[in-house]
Amino acid sequence: MTAFVDPNDGAAYIINSVKNEYVGIFRLTPDYTDTMGGTCGRGPKGEAPAPFFPKSREYHLIASHMTGWSTNEAIQQSLVSETGPCGEWKAMKPPVFGPGADKTYDSQSTFVFPIADPAGGPPLWVYMGDRWNYDGPLEGRVANATYAWFPILPVADSTASPTQYMIVNPGNTWSPAPFFGKAVLPLKGKNVLAKPGDAAAAEPVANFKLVPLPADAAKSLARFPMPSGRTTSAPKADVAAIQRAVAAQAAASAKAAADDRAADALPTAAATQAAIEVQSLGGKDASVAAEPAEPAAKSPGSRKLALMR
Repeated sequence: MTAFVDPNDGAAYIINSVKNEYVGIFRLTPDYTDTMGGTCGRGPKGEAPAPFFPKSREYHLIASHMTGWSTNEAIQQSLVSETGPCGEWKAMKPPVFGPGADKTYDSQSTFVFPIADPAGGPPLWVYMGDRWNYDGPLEGRVANATYAWFPILPVADSTASPTQYMIVNPGNTWSPAPFFGKAVLPLKGKNVLAKPGDAAAAEPVANFKLVPLPADAAKSLARFPMPSGRTTSAPKADVAAIQRAVAAQAAASAKAAADDRAADALPTAAATQAAIEVQSLGGKDASVAAEPAEPAAKSPGSRKLALMR
């Protein structure tokens, strides 16, 4: 399940796998506290949907097949729409290629996020995947899960709409800089997944080529950049409503806690008063029944106390 804000109109949505039968899109109320009815859009069967929006009016997500903790080949689902993400999403080609593609480079989708280009170009979208370590040697396996990050790029020779994207595996260590403003051209050949101690890691053979984005493609992507240090957000009125709701809830919780403490304190105060009266009478054989004064508003916790000595 993932929540996101539509960059085109500011509306918020939740996207998740519905009964393991299809990917569902649910529009949220302006204060983000409820859905506005049933699904407003859906896509083919999948789980762990991670949406991203690199181009105006194009909606994409990376998802996973359902194979338990075991990894599988990722899914891309996409929609072109002038009215938001509500509609029938369609399955695209798998967004992975080369060795390890059948396991999405040992990961499962969890999130996609943008990194702003310092030069002011289109942002670089980055795939974030869970590495559940289900088949790994680490003690605890899933408990020792880690993450993997890979750049997502449009395919260089793709002219179709929606655009086909690929998760590129540049190895264990990479920098965003070479990938800004680029498209990917998958190549046939061996891909060396660099690992510590690998002799072949010193001379990796890439199975992809980076090419500059065509000018028109770069311009269309630049229409919707993510500025550095800023993310899309709800309209100010919605944010203010959320803040008011949170403040009201906090005040109500504080009052309820104070009332509970006051109710709990009544029997204690009564017992203390009774003990003082017993001590003031003195005498080892004295039998005293003490009844505290009734509070102005009787609490369920108040009761008659009888102390015998």
